[in-house]
Amino acid sequence: MFSIKAFYICAKNRLMSQKQQTINSNLLEELNSSNREIAVNAVEKIKSVASEEIIPGLLKIWYKTSGDFNQKIEDLLYSVKNKQKAEEILIQELKQEKLSEKREKIISVFWNANLNPVNELSLFVKIAAQGTYMECLECHTLIENMEGPFPEQQLLESMLILKEYFGKNKNEEKKPLLQSIATIVQYRDDTLTEE
Repeated sequence: MFSIKAFYICAKNRLMSQKQQTINSNLLEELNSSNREIAVNAVEKIKSVASEEIIPGLLKIWYKTSGDFNQKIEDLLYSVKNKQKAEEILIQELKQEKLSEKREKIISVFWNANLNPVNELSLFVKIAAQGTYMECLECHTLIENMEGPFPEQQLLESMLILKEYFGKNKNEEKKPLLQSIATIVQYRDDTLTEE
């Protein structure tokens, strides 16, 4: 049975979550304002009061803006505080996104924000193998900067993806990048087996 204290904590958390959703929603509205001053002020507010749940909305605005304002949003995305939560949200966004230029931008957030998605290594290897040259380049940069330990299953899945890629593709522009990724994955796997 729930104790009164547990019920109170659960209700308080739900209320805080609803309050944070309202704050995030209002800030996204301000960011979308045609009044540039309101939009720029919203960026500053986001730094202090928004939660990582605002990331999907920030991404949508980031995709369609340019110039200084785009750079401000990019800086926000690169300075996430709760790295684990941001990583979870960005992985979901990456899995849903079909357009390569958007996926490329999402991948850049991972390494610019110093995220370390080792539990999704095979996802990035798959995008590198199946995506565009620029997606491959972004994945390469991210994978190169990941710090272990890597789950053995992720390493094995990554090696299978790479083996399939090299079996089908002989001369492709991104082949040197994928060879480098294969070397990194193999090194991580060798390190794992030596322990």
